[in-house]
Amino acid sequence: MNRESEAQLPDFCTRQFRAFQELDWLEPELVSSDEMAATCLFSGRVDWFGYKTQLVGIDLALAA
Repeated sequence: MNRESEAQLPDFCTRQFRAFQELDWLEPELVSSDEMAATCLFSGRVDWFGYKTQLVGIDLALAA
């Protein structure tokens, strides 16, 4: 992960929090698939973010 993509991830997560779109997670343009999978795991485990079931499924799809 570079500084630019690291800076863009909070904005991405904020947009997803407001309007979750599974395809946006499955076709990551900001970071690698592995980094997006890690973001899914983290976001899915914090209570306030929500979408836990969807994020677990996305993580599994990205890890495959």
